[in-house]
Amino acid sequence: ISTMKLLIFNVGSSSIKYFIYQKDTFELISHGTIQEIGKETATIEHYPSSSGDPFKDNTKIEDVKSGLIQILSLLTGDTKDGPKAVLSQDEIYAVGHRVVHGGGKFTEPTLINQDSLSELDSASELAPLHNKANLAAIRESAKIFGDELKQVAIFDSAFHVTLPPHAYSYALPSSLRENKHIRRYGFHGISYKYLTRKTAEMLGGSPRDFKMILLHLGNGSSACAVKHGESIDTSMGLTPLEGLMMGTRCGDIDAAVVFHIPHKGDNEEIERILNKESGFKGMCGESDLRKVLKMREEGSPEQKESAALAFDVFCYRLKKYIGSYFVALDGVDVIVFSGGIGENSAAVRQEVCKGLGCLGVVVDEHKNNHSNKDDQFIEAASSRIKIGVVHTNEALQIAHDVCEFLNKKDVQ
Repeated sequence: ISTMKLLIFNVGSSSIKYFIYQKDTFELISHGTIQEIGKETATIEHYPSSSGDPFKDNTKIEDVKSGLIQILSLLTGDTKDGPKAVLSQDEIYAVGHRVVHGGGKFTEPTLINQDSLSELDSASELAPLHNKANLAAIRESAKIFGDELKQVAIFDSAFHVTLPPHAYSYALPSSLRENKHIRRYGFHGISYKYLTRKTAEMLGGSPRDFKMILLHLGNGSSACAVKHGESIDTSMGLTPLEGLMMGTRCGDIDAAVVFHIPHKGDNEEIERILNKESGFKGMCGESDLRKVLKMREEGSPEQKESAALAFDVFCYRLKKYIGSYFVALDGVDVIVFSGGIGENSAAVRQEVCKGLGCLGVVVDEHKNNHSNKDDQFIEAASSRIKIGVVHTNEALQIAHDVCEFLNKKDVQ
């Protein structure tokens, strides 16, 4: 077995998640996070092995470049009083980067070079909030590791390249749709690719054998209709703002609402309100569902009321999307709950499934309330539809995609 490793980065505006996998077996060797980059103090949590206690530290990290250098120091054992090394730099086979928005151009894994970076810059106009941090990490990573090390971009929107025109088109003038590339792109695609494969495996077949409704529910939430292994509809749109209600994003609203939001002549205030001050946070003051549920039980009368309404709106929207995807798919074999909320909130799963009895969906309350860290089915014996709780693993999917892509390139 090769000693070569895969290094995977998932970079946000103020955070970096990183993972080291063994190239041939995809065994997780090490992982960690840096949060609050650019703030007064950043928090580092580094796991030198896939199990065991983390090494923790608090220090000022100015930017993504400083964060990547810190991660490399942790992994190679170069930090004073830090953890032992998990790899040497020459053991890194390739680096994989999650990129949120590939636009219409980037629908497959892409080798990073000067040409692809220039094209990625132009695609970033569609998602400046999300792609800016991804591209900063790619550029700094290229400087740190040099041109010899292969770096591959994996796109969160690529899984939805199979959407048919009637699902991705907005009812807008063709000049806008064509010249400005305004259409539904969809996101969480890396997660959905993993969930499609994993769910089919749990059902004892191939993705081609099943019709699935997949729910990636977390601070950002979306739904996806998957028919025979391909995405045919998804709730997020041109950007991750459309669709389900989320932690701080509003999801679906009347487009005319933007004309009623006071602003100072630019779009930044509107974008901030819709992306960062809405959703659960806007409705009840808390973006974390765990705190919302606690507020619903233990808060003041006003807090209980606002938290209960926020929870009900979230679950009602979910049920509407599930119902519409039943029709779009012409029947469903399995509904899958995933993401931080989907995997951990029995209350959400119970409330959502409670409203789907007319479609043959019946949850087993005991299984639902006692679901653990294992992937499992939680439907009652009387349910006509399988109900799964599947733990997504975007980093592992990126690792698989990077290897598959580079193996094909080597063959060619």
